[in-house]
Amino acid sequence: MHDKLIIIRKYKKSHHRSNGGAWKIAYADFVTAMMALFLLMWLVNVVTEETKRGISEYFTTSVISMDSSSAGTRAIEAEVLATQSGDSDQEILTDNNQHLPEKKASVKDSKNVDEVTTENYEVKKITAKKLKQKKELQKVENIVRVAFNSLKEVCEFKHNLIIELTDEGVKIQIIDSHDQEMFKSGSFIPMKVTERMIRALGGILTKLPNKIDITGHTDSKPYYRKGYGNWELSSDRAHSTRRILEESGVRSEQFAEVHGRADRDPLNKSNSSAPENRRVSITILHTDSQYQAASLDKVNQKNNNSNMPKIIL
Repeated sequence: MHDKLIIIRKYKKSHHRSNGGAWKIAYADFVTAMMALFLLMWLVNVVTEETKRGISEYFTTSVISMDSSSAGTRAIEAEVLATQSGDSDQEILTDNNQHLPEKKASVKDSKNVDEVTTENYEVKKITAKKLKQKKELQKVENIVRVAFNSLKEVCEFKHNLIIELTDEGVKIQIIDSHDQEMFKSGSFIPMKVTERMIRALGGILTKLPNKIDITGHTDSKPYYRKGYGNWELSSDRAHSTRRILEESGVRSEQFAEVHGRADRDPLNKSNSSAPENRRVSITILHTDSQYQAASLDKVNQKNNNSNMPKIIL
């Protein structure tokens, strides 16, 4: 008998090191970065110019304020060190490698730097707030236009109505024309179409928190009747408008000022006797116009006083 031939095959198993999936993490980071990039590009194209300016103003304010304060502090510290060293011919080298002529530092200089930085910040803050309020007032302006356009009986008197956006707010002016008077001649009693305009405006003002300014105007034609002239007439027309607005639901505390200017502020400056100078102006003021005016006056007063010599009596 032949012996059986047994063949044994042995295979060596090679153990390869696992890569651990590190490439997946790197790829995920790359995909995330690309998604963020495309999202940013999409937002830049979608956002309006006004929103971009508002965002720019927000960050510019912070950057300017920080840069101004840090730069001023570095300059003052360098000046103090140079003064203590006693070397009059030595130049000061700041962090920005800029050579500054040496001069004696004082508490007054540091106060001036702080005041300038604070004033710049206040002005930037007020500017950003005005941009925001301008957008809000544009919405109010559109609402007012739509309300007046919806009145069929007012459509034919559109040329007697001026709606504009000013620094004070939304100004609505009801003016006379050659063929249509908005108030009876020499009287504070409004015409029926004028009263409908004012009442329509009152329905909008009742829903707003804004203050209201009413001003009456006349032309330069002399008007006098037993102690009653253009000053009294313009003031009475303003108050007549106020009464109609109050009857329409406007709260009395909403009125910031009601007064007459006679012929001192003509709409047509080239012809002071033109009919459009006879008008009533109703201004929907900024929500914090008084704060803005006071803040700007304070900043301007500081700037003016710093340059004016002091007179001691």
